[in-house]
Amino acid sequence: MTADRTLDSILAEYNVSKADVEIDGNYVTIYAPKKPVIHPVQVPQHVGDGDLWVEEEDWGAYTTNDKEGKFFFVAMVDEEGTHYLSKDGLGEYLETRAFLADKMTQRAFKTALELLNDKSRYKENLKKIIELLDDVYAKVSKRPSMFDIRQVDEKPWAWYVVVRAQKSETRSTADIIKEYQCPSIMCREENDYVEIIFRNILFPPFNNDSWVAEKPDGTFVTNDRSHSVFGYTVLGEYGRDFMNEKELIERLRMWLNENKVPSSVKDECAELQELLHSENPDMDLVLDLVNITREGGAFDGMTINKIPCVI
Repeated sequence: MTADRTLDSILAEYNVSKADVEIDGNYVTIYAPKKPVIHPVQVPQHVGDGDLWVEEEDWGAYTTNDKEGKFFFVAMVDEEGTHYLSKDGLGEYLETRAFLADKMTQRAFKTALELLNDKSRYKENLKKIIELLDDVYAKVSKRPSMFDIRQVDEKPWAWYVVVRAQKSETRSTADIIKEYQCPSIMCREENDYVEIIFRNILFPPFNNDSWVAEKPDGTFVTNDRSHSVFGYTVLGEYGRDFMNEKELIERLRMWLNENKVPSSVKDECAELQELLHSENPDMDLVLDLVNITREGGAFDGMTINKIPCVI
């Protein structure tokens, strides 16, 4: 807060009430819960220029634009909830927990000694001592979970990600759209799946659906280890397509059946034709022959690349 940016103006800017915020000196902390969503990380919207933010994702990842770690350096999750701490705040937090644990232990031992000195109720007090020490041990040994808060990169991880979400009897198109919270303009429905496009993605997606991403350096990666959906990128006359091995083989067969083969690469195309009709074609050899025949005037300059899997 400043003289020009008061508490009231901040509340109006973020459309929240005073009950939704915490005030610490000149800073206002705003908690803005979002709807459960499973999609690649996006920069939070409606954040004021220059304001620092931290975002907790459904899968347990934390991201921030606080590059200096002034407020958001680590996330500590304990019995009281999640605490977002600065570099200095982490030390203070650990010191406080150590002090409270020590104080709790000393108090428990003092009480145990008092019970032990009461000789008239020795057996009854001995049971109480055991319960007391078990309780304090459980509280002291229950350590918090610490999570690193990742910095948002200025350059996105990928220019775009194409997700192919499979439909099923228990997962309709409406379910998928709700799950990904995606606008309809970014979705394309097919018979057994819904294709969704996300642009300017900061981190790789964390979900079970198959996806392919174009990174800023122009390369492609996929999480589809079996290449059952996203195996190859095919750049041709009508743009770029993603396809699996079966679809690629069918595309190449169709071209060879429907187009005139240049005489300069007739033998290579014949070898490719034979290879494409074999039971388990060597795809590396297929790609080599496509490159050779393309340079010889076949395939209308079609460019094919295998998509590597992310580790």
